[in-house]
Amino acid sequence: MSSKLIIDNLENPGKTTQSQYWSFFTDGVMGGLSQGKAIISSDDGIKCYKMTGDVTTENNGGFIQIRTNLKPNIDAKKYEGIYFKVKGNNKKYSIHVRTPFSMV
Repeated sequence: MSSKLIIDNLENPGKTTQSQYWSFFTDGVMGGLSQGKAIISSDDGIKCYKMTGDVTTENNGGFIQIRTNLKPNIDAKKYEGIYFKVKGNNKKYSIHVRTPFSMV
């Protein structure tokens, strides 16, 4: 039987249930030209993180993102999967989940 762990229930917006802060950044860290922002918002009365911007592949760019660390580390053997609740605007998006094993 697997356990359930909620990383962010937005009871303390901007901070995870593990007391880690979310960070927003763009491909500008690598010389890209994408721009954007992430704000704490509400959609149909439900708190959420809203990320908007202009993403361009000019100058080897192509992303905007929000991210956080999971500390303390999570024992993945206790869980069966990952669930994300997202809403978009009918365009293609990617979600990247990295682990210590995927940082090759």
